[in-house]
Amino acid sequence: MSVGTGSHTAAGILGRVTPDAKPAAEAILPQAPSQRKESDSEIIVDGAQGVLVSLAQCCRPVPGDPIIGCVTKSRGITVHRKDCANIDKTVSEKKVGVSWGRLKENRYTARIKVEGIDKPSLFGDIVQNITGTDGIIVSIKANVVNNSRAHVVVEVQVRDLEHLYRIIARLNTISGVIEITRG
Repeated sequence: MSVGTGSHTAAGILGRVTPDAKPAAEAILPQAPSQRKESDSEIIVDGAQGVLVSLAQCCRPVPGDPIIGCVTKSRGITVHRKDCANIDKTVSEKKVGVSWGRLKENRYTARIKVEGIDKPSLFGDIVQNITGTDGIIVSIKANVVNNSRAHVVVEVQVRDLEHLYRIIARLNTISGVIEITRG
């Protein structure tokens, strides 16, 4: 029952499951469950600790974005960008203050929408500029409207808001790009 808690050695477990092995002396050490400190959390919730927190899929906040939490019935607190259209629809009683805490070496998925003049190299230029700034493309979808306008939606993994801004600045240098927004 206590296997996997770190209170047994591999040799001790092996000695118990294989009868031919020599018995190993093993002390079972009581171990307190590891507790996450608020200072270790990536998202700090005002006035609460240990609550389930997830990042909203609609606005995809990344570290550095101004954020706000929304209490949900089944998913704990969902964190949105403050400028998210969905948070404007939320009643104020469900809103809770949150802030970025200690960031890990994680990557965060942001959505970028690029609109430009359709040309043969636009798609390749977008991919090359994102990967050239250390962005990791998770998904990309492109279509052409009225035989002239290209709409490209890219989900890209970034380290933080500054990294995302560097990618956007680089995309703005592409000939034919008209507008870049976050999704």
